[in-house]
Amino acid sequence: MKLLPLSFILLFLPHPGLWAQDARIIRVKAGADARKVIPVPERYRYANFQPGTVAFYNGSTAKATLNYSVLLGEMHFIDPTGDTLSLANEQTIKRIDVGSDVFYYDPKSGFLEVVADYSPMKLAIKREMKIVAGEREGGYNQSSGASAIRTYKSLATANGQVQRLEVKGDMLLTKDEAYFLIDGNNQAFRADKSGIQKAFPKHRKEIDAYLKAHDLNLRQEQDLKQLLQFCRELA
Repeated sequence: MKLLPLSFILLFLPHPGLWAQDARIIRVKAGADARKVIPVPERYRYANFQPGTVAFYNGSTAKATLNYSVLLGEMHFIDPTGDTLSLANEQTIKRIDVGSDVFYYDPKSGFLEVVADYSPMKLAIKREMKIVAGEREGGYNQSSGASAIRTYKSLATANGQVQRLEVKGDMLLTKDEAYFLIDGNNQAFRADKSGIQKAFPKHRKEIDAYLKAHDLNLRQEQDLKQLLQFCRELA
């Protein structure tokens, strides 16, 4: 599947200088034209497409120049003619190696990048771009903060297409990160307390006691790694 026209995608994105380094939230001004200023690193996992390998469940492999689209939630490759395309039939993909990074595809969660391996359990991250708020226009075409729409939704639909945004006025966007566990059968589930206890069912009491004794934030990668290391030692 070929990508949507670049001009269509960029209409919804801000100038790179507007990315907030701390809050990681950006404001897209109403009517702003960012078609010529948004850089590839803001839309993709890597600044440049990287050599990689796609391994399929049928045992075959394919070499390609790859990059993960944070904007669309797709794995893209460059074909011999120089066109940028997205991988099709993702459910047939067993894993994807891009440089030293490994990605798995889950039908419900999409592409997940492994950040730590606690064999057979793996900790993975899903990166995507989301809309955290949209502000309606007030008088004289000015955005009104009081009328903000507090929805939180993905910028891309399930099939990877950028959805049409009907909200007029300013929008707030963020690059969101969520953590998942991938088991030995390549099944993925949320890396939260319930998910970790499900992954280590024989040690629910020990996990619960460890969480009570330690002030861990299971939305933070380092805290998740600490807990999973403890769980692996139990197992």
